[in-house]
Amino acid sequence: MTGARIVDVAVGVLIRDDGEFLLAQRPDGKPYAGYWEFPGGKLEAGESVAQALRRELHEELGLEIGTVCPWVVREHVYPHAHVRLHFCRVFDWHGAAHGREGQAFGFFSLRRLPHGPLLEGALPVMPWLALPEVCWLASDARQASNAGAGSLIVCREFASEGSTIWVESAAPAPRRGWEVRDLAAADAAARRTADFLIVDQDDAPAVLEASAIPVFVIAQPGATLATLRERGAHGRAQRCP
Repeated sequence: MTGARIVDVAVGVLIRDDGEFLLAQRPDGKPYAGYWEFPGGKLEAGESVAQALRRELHEELGLEIGTVCPWVVREHVYPHAHVRLHFCRVFDWHGAAHGREGQAFGFFSLRRLPHGPLLEGALPVMPWLALPEVCWLASDARQASNAGAGSLIVCREFASEGSTIWVESAAPAPRRGWEVRDLAAADAAARRTADFLIVDQDDAPAVLEASAIPVFVIAQPGATLATLRERGAHGRAQRCP
């Protein structure tokens, strides 16, 4: 597929209040029939990602979605196509889902996934769904003990190539976050060991627009989670007092 035209695809990650997310099974007659995926489809000429996602989810599942929150942009090469996947989170929608193409669908959790294979492009999303939406930045273990329960708590480890590396505390397989200042550093982090990014609100727009992994934003007081989501952030990063 080297040199093939890149196809832009809007992908919807619909998340309920209980944390379960919607997966649909690809119908007969399509590539990878029987595989499970996050619903969505190709952008048509002149469409934005949000417009394409609204159209696709209505056509495929009969849903009218609310706010489309950009999340992560990632490329994947299949034997039949080179796609640029624009993953978007959606937290509110209307209507009862039904498979208009005869496809199976349902809401699942990381502990209860559907029987059958997941589409390759959907696999990276699973660890992202396990990330809380609040990340506490602690300079040492004492500070970490003061952070809020149920949050992602990380401690400063070292600096590399102008980025500060934060590592999850008290975890058998710690996740790593890179605090970056620009998109070049974000791209380098995503290619290496980063599980997520941390960026200051002033530096956030360029990183949020095209990040290949979730981004926590160190935001000014008054910026709500809903506002940060709409701007493309996974959640908020806060420095421990």
